[in-house]
Amino acid sequence: MSSTRTAHSSWPTAARKRAGFELAATYLPLLERVRQCSRVTADPRPFLLTIEDKAPTAASRLALGVLLERYSALLQPSATGPIAEFILVDEAAEPGSVPAELARCAGLQWRVTSHRPVPPADAADAYRLLSLDYGEEIEWDGSGPPPVEARRLIREVVGAARRVPGCRVRVHHAPARRAIWSWLLREGVDLIGVTDLPRGVALLGSGGMER
Repeated sequence: MSSTRTAHSSWPTAARKRAGFELAATYLPLLERVRQCSRVTADPRPFLLTIEDKAPTAASRLALGVLLERYSALLQPSATGPIAEFILVDEAAEPGSVPAELARCAGLQWRVTSHRPVPPADAADAYRLLSLDYGEEIEWDGSGPPPVEARRLIREVVGAARRVPGCRVRVHHAPARRAIWSWLLREGVDLIGVTDLPRGVALLGSGGMER
């Protein structure tokens, strides 16, 4: 495999080759800037890059590992912690399924469900991002108090993440509503993803988010 490509949907192979962008051309200039500037944000949290291989093969996994290893210096702890972190978010990615070259550079994502809220204890260290789909797992619309089941689920996931240094909790497809975001932030969720981006930007811009 001569190059590693990235695309935002699982198109057929020929279409991906026409419409995809090389991962190196898309992301590595940004990583170069991160390396030069040392930090992207004002606080010491590392730059987070999530990567999904839509059609993973042994060759693509190996190529990705070789590519990311070029930037392994960004992953090393410094006075304020690592500069960057790479997360492989493929559904098929699990401990033992990725080559050592890739496992050294990238953590894995755990897809949270009410039936499987946290990774098994013997593999917890491999998962650096615990992701929950709000639309599928939580029905609260922001009116009244959050349901007991939702509070229990979020607290269990956040608790599991805190037991693994550097692990983060992401809630995606969250409605852009102040009550919902404020609750998630108070519970310790690190990242919130929205489908309605304009409303999300407006909510952030309005300020006054409770924590």
